[in-house]
Amino acid sequence: MSTPFSNIYNLFLDSISDYTFLDLDIDVKNSILKGYLIKAVINFKKSNTDLSRNDDTEVFTNDLTEEEQFILSQYMVMFWMIQQIYNINLLRQRMSSKDFKLTSQAQHLETLLKLKKEHRKEIDSLVRKYVNDLYNLDDDLE
Repeated sequence: MSTPFSNIYNLFLDSISDYTFLDLDIDVKNSILKGYLIKAVINFKKSNTDLSRNDDTEVFTNDLTEEEQFILSQYMVMFWMIQQIYNINLLRQRMSSKDFKLTSQAQHLETLLKLKKEHRKEIDSLVRKYVNDLYNLDDDLE
């Protein structure tokens, strides 16, 4: 059995609250989701399962565990956050420093940067637990 991309997409969408993203045209949204998923696959180097996929049928060639699907979705969240940070940085470049600091965007950027850092730590922890479980390693050996 193979795992459809939509399983990971749904986990990702459940993790974010970006209503403007949800309002996008379905083709645009799917293109963005596939881009995030490809980046997630590239970053999930420690997967025990071969993450080969068929982009035409939008399925992984192998059946992924729920844990693997969740880890991929969390990598997608991280790449979504990075995109939000880039968008705010573009806004900052268009505004004077003083004007940018006076907007809530400056605070929003700071919050996103902290959130991304924390989220990356959570992903690293998930992957470490995943690898430890695969090889029956004791968490104390980290």
